[in-house]
Amino acid sequence: MRSTWRTGLGILALLTAISGCATPTASPTAPSVTQVGPSAGSLGSRVPASSATATADRPRTTVGSTLPPAVLGSVDISSGLSCPTTFPAGEAKVPVTTPAATADRLVPDIPLTSGLLCSYAGSNMAPMAGRPLGAQKVLAGDLTTLQSDLRWQPPNSGFGACSSVGGPQTNFLLALRPNAGPPLWVFAALDPNNCEPTTNGRFVSLDRSGMQFAASLAAGRWMPAPPRENASRCDAAGRFGQQDELVPPGVTAVRICVTIANTDTEKTVRITDAARLQPLLDAADRAKTGPTTGSCAQAVDPKTGQSLLPTFFTVAFDYATGPSVRLSVADGCRPGLDNGNLQSSDTAPVSAAVKKLLG
Repeated sequence: MRSTWRTGLGILALLTAISGCATPTASPTAPSVTQVGPSAGSLGSRVPASSATATADRPRTTVGSTLPPAVLGSVDISSGLSCPTTFPAGEAKVPVTTPAATADRLVPDIPLTSGLLCSYAGSNMAPMAGRPLGAQKVLAGDLTTLQSDLRWQPPNSGFGACSSVGGPQTNFLLALRPNAGPPLWVFAALDPNNCEPTTNGRFVSLDRSGMQFAASLAAGRWMPAPPRENASRCDAAGRFGQQDELVPPGVTAVRICVTIANTDTEKTVRITDAARLQPLLDAADRAKTGPTTGSCAQAVDPKTGQSLLPTFFTVAFDYATGPSVRLSVADGCRPGLDNGNLQSSDTAPVSAAVKKLLG
């Protein structure tokens, strides 16, 4: 028996405050999907890669933990940005794909002067190409947070469970004006199954940004991502760099969540003491990793031949700057570690460190 790693996030909230276009109606409730979870982390006082405790043959990211500050201006309403009158056809889902030279992230680290959000209402049961423009809004204020949020998103792993509920879907196009050159475009969607990844036509994100785009369009300025429906207290969006390491460097705190057996109660602890956290970070750093397959195989009782129910822990690693990363730890499942991009079967040392922190 195999357990699915990605969480079914439930049905997205209604798009209620967007001026200029109709609000989609609520879709039926999506079936829940069992999760062993995505994402991971690491700590500022961690052992360096060159030390004996680091995994020598695993590549380490050079960009995941410290992004250079972006130089950004305020929105210029006369910037000349405009929304396509209909949603574009094609797999890229944007009018113009980002140039390959700057497509290693959703948006490049270049000065941006203005942003425009466009929305197109339709249904996931019919083609979205050709749907008419609904609402459009120039984003007021500084775009630094917008650029940072999009640059931190990790790449899509290609795996994830999606329900198949039919219902209203709203597609978004974000146009960004750089200091020089043509506009940059980013696509996101608010769909009933939360399955549409964010993309610039080349880079496809692990994140689904539809709710954040909807909130930003409603407010007329870039807004924080709303909390995900029925989210754990250890929920985390993911962080660029987790595609290279289970635990990108720079963690300042760790949250550990576990559901108490035979209850719906989630026990959560948060630890900030670097000395206490270091054994967990060292164990995660030593774990041999490979690309996630989105699932794990449950252990089998040798006496009965029955699958054993795994014990799941969710560990969220918090950073001083940028989003948190979530690592799922599954005792009794192989591979038992997964951060949404990478997985590992070196579960025991990580699990032991987690249990010690839980007390």
